[in-house]
Amino acid sequence: MKSIPNALLRSSRFLIVGGFGFAILTILLYTFRSLLGLGYVSSWFLAMEISILFTFWPNTIWTWGDRWALDSALKRLWHYHVGYGFGFLVQFVVFYGLVRGMDLPYLVANLAAAVVGAAWNFSFHDRVTWRASRIGNTYPKKWV
Repeated sequence: MKSIPNALLRSSRFLIVGGFGFAILTILLYTFRSLLGLGYVSSWFLAMEISILFTFWPNTIWTWGDRWALDSALKRLWHYHVGYGFGFLVQFVVFYGLVRGMDLPYLVANLAAAVVGAAWNFSFHDRVTWRASRIGNTYPKKWV
């Protein structure tokens, strides 16, 4: 039973960090598209990459802080990008389909795409990026 509260706490932390990442994504998407005049696809990709980089450290230290890894931060950042790369594709298909196929406003499509991507991203990162069996079962508690 202990794992259910841990999973709820971890997923809640992931969603809080992701909420800040989503806010950054949305502000940048609006800035790049509406203020700078970039295309909505270019704006989305650029804003998404910046938000991914922003959320890496809070997720490393706070969300998965009990799984402090012995491997390098660069390796975890690589796994983080791989996971988000797949999530990127899922989110982009949803985003593009809603904008082009259903003619939804790009900010509404972005919200829908983020909801779909959040489930994928949490699952991937919990099982791959900060996988307990890869990292080991003894974690310093200083990051929790």
